[in-house]
Amino acid sequence: LAEQVKDIFFKHSDKRVLEACGDAFNYFTNDGFEAIKPFAQPVLDATVSELSAKLSPALKKIRTAMGKSDPSVADESEGHAFELRMAVSRVRALISKCNIASGVDVFSELSQFIGDASRSVVIGRESVSMACSSVSFMLIWRALELMDNESTTVEQVNAHITERDTFVANILHILRRTQDLFDDSDAESANKVERAVISTICDMVLYYYNSSTLPSSHP
Repeated sequence: LAEQVKDIFFKHSDKRVLEACGDAFNYFTNDGFEAIKPFAQPVLDATVSELSAKLSPALKKIRTAMGKSDPSVADESEGHAFELRMAVSRVRALISKCNIASGVDVFSELSQFIGDASRSVVIGRESVSMACSSVSFMLIWRALELMDNESTTVEQVNAHITERDTFVANILHILRRTQDLFDDSDAESANKVERAVISTICDMVLYYYNSSTLPSSHP
């Protein structure tokens, strides 16, 4: 069944379908019977590995294009921008349900992508919106891991706080620039990015504030 969910996850792009796949993987590896996990976890790991392999090259291509102010970055219906939108949407669907923070090797690249977006004159609204949410969940999962680990050091906590604060500074800069990034005829895009950033900030405030009462298996 987990293999079938993996197959559906990569063949479909509808948000509700992807989130349902995330729910299924979470059940298989966290909420379900303990006997299920040893069989389902390798499938989730393989899913994450394949997703990382798709995300990394798309990120590199779009970050290069953003550096050149290439207008194709904003057209997420085709080309590399479409590839990135699809990859990030799958990351968002999984990490909002399962702790894959340590499994996706390109989260540092995703954070750098958000940093680039905060300075770029052209962005893809869907990719940036979902990347903001994905990185926020990555940070929340890692915070829970640090709290749950008795051997966590002060240096690790300080490094995490620095990473978190840099991320928040970048998305706040995106929020301040949304009206400049999109012209008057595309107010919908500006509004979508604004809502996504505000939602991300609110989620982080709530999760970090309540983190001491949250189980490590759920953000």
